[in-house]
Amino acid sequence: MNETGKENGLLTLEQVAELLACSRAWVRDHCSRRSPRIPCVRLGGKRALIRFRREDVEAFINTHLCSEKKSA
Repeated sequence: MNETGKENGLLTLEQVAELLACSRAWVRDHCSRRSPRIPCVRLGGKRALIRFRREDVEAFINTHLCSEKKSA
């Protein structure tokens, strides 16, 4: 952690799965072929490492946030 209390660097597949409380397979599917898409960074070729920017994961969460209020 840096002096502002925020971590630097990219998140791993495991870290994103933990943040979203879902499986690593779900995260992998939704960053590569299923909708809704989670933006990711691919490092390498066919068997690429997958990493995520924290701000992209937070934006994904905010975009798919459902309100408990029902519209009249």
